[in-house]
Amino acid sequence: MRRPTRHEGSTQLALPAFCFMWMTAAGHLPSLKDLNGHIHVLSPGGSSLCGDGSEFVFLVRPGRVNKVMVDFMGGGACWNAQTCEHAAINGLLRVNSLVRQLNGLPQEVASLALVSSGVSLPTDGGTFARAGVEDWTYVLVPYCTQDVHMGRGPKEYATASGQSLRVFHTGAANVAAVMAWLWDNTPEPETVAFVGCSAGATVVNLVQAARAVRRIEQQGLQSRIVVLSDSPAIVVHDDFVQAAVANWGLKTTVEEILGTPVNLPQNADLVPKLWQELLQGVPNLTAGYYVAARDQVLYATWRDMSGSKAGSMTSWQCRLFSITKQLNGLPNFRSFVAGSAGHCSMPFDQARWNSGFSAWAGALMRHLPLASVDCGEECHPSGLVGCDDIRGSELGEDRCGDGQSCIGGMVGSSF
Repeated sequence: MRRPTRHEGSTQLALPAFCFMWMTAAGHLPSLKDLNGHIHVLSPGGSSLCGDGSEFVFLVRPGRVNKVMVDFMGGGACWNAQTCEHAAINGLLRVNSLVRQLNGLPQEVASLALVSSGVSLPTDGGTFARAGVEDWTYVLVPYCTQDVHMGRGPKEYATASGQSLRVFHTGAANVAAVMAWLWDNTPEPETVAFVGCSAGATVVNLVQAARAVRRIEQQGLQSRIVVLSDSPAIVVHDDFVQAAVANWGLKTTVEEILGTPVNLPQNADLVPKLWQELLQGVPNLTAGYYVAARDQVLYATWRDMSGSKAGSMTSWQCRLFSITKQLNGLPNFRSFVAGSAGHCSMPFDQARWNSGFSAWAGALMRHLPLASVDCGEECHPSGLVGCDDIRGSELGEDRCGDGQSCIGGMVGSSF
């Protein structure tokens, strides 16, 4: 999860002179089989909406009907007046202009235009070795609601200047519109992969994948569902969770998507607990994530979540490694923890440069047996210096992040 700058929220492409633009009318969506080989930007209308009330759209690159990749875009989050005012100022409450600029481009031209702008799609460039994803149908879900794609409705925030800021946290409705179109057009898929970057990799792809597994099981299908997250904000802070649950309606969204009551902790254990319970409750779901051990964006976001009360990078790493270790105890989860500091702009644009990642990701995508990968002792709690200055003590700063108190065991080590 990251907080982009104004420049990132208004990326421009150098489009070729012959590019033509067209938009599908809101609510009048064509079927997948009727789309040609170009990039298509579709507007579902209905209850879908961006955070500033503007139109929500999604992108489709047609390919094989029986193999689909759904990509949830990242780009920060806002959960209080300060963070939401920042999002509004930096254009993060409307669809990124890059998405609309791709509309009508032939696939090859779109790929070249993206590369020239420093962006690549996860289906391009050999990210998944020998998985053959290049000809899959690709669906990109833009991010314009600042609620990790999981919000239920509008929220009024009182800014420091005394103004009222209304943000439409309608991520859940936007995703529902995309998924409704997708299931209508791919009723019996062989494989559906749910990927995402940062805010789009934290919970939404996992929750949608769990719902997909239950759907195909009810229909007696043999479809394979896989989740692969890039740089998820798996380490969160109590203050953030309590605000997000209240302001986004997060608990209700999860219950509505899964069709069952859920008991979510109202503290920093919420995200890892949701991963754990969904993976345990849906054993036919295969999932994994990539994360960099020195990801400065995720660490800074954790600090933002706490109002700068959270602790050191080592404290964040302790929490990350502890969560990852526990999730790896589940038979349907694998992780790739790199020793680097990069953070994604699009899924795996940084990860793919790590030795062995493409082979690992390709094996996960093909449901092949594989082990988790990490950068050695420095990517384990036992390899870090605790807040008592002793390596391997596994003593972490308290959840309040005062940087002084030490407690036995990693914070949240038993979620």
